[in-house]
Amino acid sequence: MSRGIRVCYLLAHWLSHRRAGLAYRDCLTRLGVELVEEPTDADVVVIHNEPWSYAGYFRAFPELRDRHVVAYAVWETDVLPAHYRFALGLVDEVWTCSSYCAAVLRDAARSLAIVPHVVEEPVRDERAVSQLRERIGGSEDRFYFYTITSANPRKAVADAVRAFEGLFSPDEASFLIKSTAPLPPELAKVPGVVTLVGMATDAEIAALHHLGHCFVSAHRSEGWGLGLSEAMACGNLVVATGHGGNMDFMDEGNSLLVAYSVEPVHEKERRVQHFLTPEMHWAYVDVADLREKLRLSRASWPELQPVRDRARAAMARFTPEAVAQVLGQRLARKPA
Repeated sequence: MSRGIRVCYLLAHWLSHRRAGLAYRDCLTRLGVELVEEPTDADVVVIHNEPWSYAGYFRAFPELRDRHVVAYAVWETDVLPAHYRFALGLVDEVWTCSSYCAAVLRDAARSLAIVPHVVEEPVRDERAVSQLRERIGGSEDRFYFYTITSANPRKAVADAVRAFEGLFSPDEASFLIKSTAPLPPELAKVPGVVTLVGMATDAEIAALHHLGHCFVSAHRSEGWGLGLSEAMACGNLVVATGHGGNMDFMDEGNSLLVAYSVEPVHEKERRVQHFLTPEMHWAYVDVADLREKLRLSRASWPELQPVRDRARAAMARFTPEAVAQVLGQRLARKPA
């Protein structure tokens, strides 16, 4: 159905968008879609970037006004910023990755579809795993909690560290924190916390998944949660806030969901990100419950094998072939 359609896929450089966008491009290729470099040569143009950037694309490529333009978008609170609403009105169709995001974006979009992310087990690179083990002074007997985060307050890494602090001896368990920015000193110095700062290659991220046992996320909200889904594809245990786009693939049977309360975004977080406003809400994790779930993860590791098995099985819904079918259905709906 999609053969003969020419698609120009304009892709952001931000790592999480880029990885997801490259996977979508691969799905389109599997469908026999012709990918072209210039919007002038395309029947459909996909903008895979933040909504604030859309107006710039229309200025740079005036021909977009005569094309069917699709935008990929996510948002993590229950209320959209006003300028996002304007940007979404510029395009013909919006793709988003989860039912959570769809509920937020739907009334600002002319047409909207949920296109889940492709999830595959990261390819294990033995050299990268060995290098990571050497870098952290790894031990075969140690249990590794881990997370992939950034300076974004939405990731709530401080809550995760607070829950971990003092729970285990440093010889028993470590908390590996891969972050694009250094942690505040009071978090980095917590016994057992090992920080891995800077951008990472796909092989290095894969090594973290293959060395780690339990992925931890105290997030306020996720549009999807690529780190969570990739950890599950590896058959790892995931302990995470039970709120956001991750609930499209997480449940009580395949992960350890942490209790939370939905509250207005706190003022200190609004000061960090000016897009956030007082009428927006997201989740605040119950740190005591998170701490108990971390304790249980280590204490009952063998007994939790069925949970990990179900986690791996749940990710089979998001193969490239399955996501390609969703994309094919959307392209088939494009007006002639």
